[in-house]
Amino acid sequence: MPERFREDLFEPDRKELAEGPAYHFELGRREWISAIGAGLLVTAAGMVVFSPGVAAAEIPPSTRLHLGEDGSIIVLTGKVEIGQGSRTEILQAAADELRVAPEAPQVMLADTVLASDDGSTAGSRTTPSTVPVDRRACAAAREMLVRTAAEEWNLDATQLRVEAGAVVHADNRLAHADLAGSNRLTSTADDSAPRAVPLNEVSSWTVLGRTLLKAQAREIVKGAHRYPSDVVRPNMLYGAVLRPPSYGARLESVDLAPGKQMGVVAVRDGEFVGCAAKTSYEARKALEAISKTAKWRTAPHPSSEGPGAYLKARAQTSGGRRRGPRRCERGDVDAALAAAKTLKAS
Repeated sequence: MPERFREDLFEPDRKELAEGPAYHFELGRREWISAIGAGLLVTAAGMVVFSPGVAAAEIPPSTRLHLGEDGSIIVLTGKVEIGQGSRTEILQAAADELRVAPEAPQVMLADTVLASDDGSTAGSRTTPSTVPVDRRACAAAREMLVRTAAEEWNLDATQLRVEAGAVVHADNRLAHADLAGSNRLTSTADDSAPRAVPLNEVSSWTVLGRTLLKAQAREIVKGAHRYPSDVVRPNMLYGAVLRPPSYGARLESVDLAPGKQMGVVAVRDGEFVGCAAKTSYEARKALEAISKTAKWRTAPHPSSEGPGAYLKARAQTSGGRRRGPRRCERGDVDAALAAAKTLKAS
C-alpha cells in the first residue's frame, strides 16, 4: 500500500480495512498519449498532510492533466464519484486555475489504466489531498502555456495574462488548444515541468466557492447517465458466487452439474464456487440450482439470545493495539452535565 494512504488503517471506524493491490502498473508517456490523444500532458507533485501523528509523504509525480489539440481538457484522478460531488469539485478547481468556463474540463475518474493512484474514496479525503494536487497540475499547465505564448510573441511572460481559455496580450490571443499543439512548447517531463507555480488567490476565484450545477446532473435526471450496470463490453459475462450460509462455514461438497445443464459456466476452486453467464439472471438461476446440492460444515456461534453477556465476557481490557492500553473510568454523569457549559443555536 502506498505510504501516503496508510492513514486509512488508522480510521477503522469509517474505513474498510482491506489489503492494498498486489501489483501496480505505470504507463509511459508514449503509451499514455496513444491512449488519450495528442496534446499537452502535465504532471505534478504534491504533498498530503495526514492527521496528527502520521507523517506527511511526498506524492511521486503522476499524470494529472491533458490539454488536447482539439481543445479538450481532461483532468484525471483515482477518486470515485459516489454522490459526494468530487467530480464537480475537481472540475471547479481545474476551471479556476486554467481560467476556462466550468463546462470546459472533463474529469476522468478511477480509470485504472490512465488515472492517478489517489487512494481510497472515503472520509472526505478528496478536498484536502486530491484537489490541491490537481490545482498544482493545472497551475503548472497554465505557466507552460504562458511561457510558450511569450516565446511566440517574443515578450516577457509577466506581460501576459490568462483568461477565457486563452493567453492574452493586448489584442493578441492564443487559445489553450493552439498552444497545446505548438512546437515551442517546453518539455513536460517531471524534472523540467514548472514547479511551485503560485495558485490563483481565493479572491480571484470565479468558479471555486460558487454554486455550480452538479456535473452530469442533467444526464442523471434525463436517464442518459451510464451507471456501472449499464456498461456492456464485448463478450462480457455476468458472474454469481456461492456464499456460505453462516460465518465460518466450510464447503464439504457440491455438484456443479445442475448449473452446467442450464448452459452456463460453473467452476469450483477450493472453497470458491461460481457461475458465469450471458445475463445476470441466468447466472443467479444456475447458482441457485447448484446451491441446493451444497453441503456445509458450519462453525459454532453464540446464540442471538443475550449477545451483551457474550461480549462482556470476552471484552478486551488491556493491550489496545495501535491505540494503546484501554482505560476503564467511572464518573458522575449528572455532576458533569451540571458543570458543563451549554450552547444553544438555531
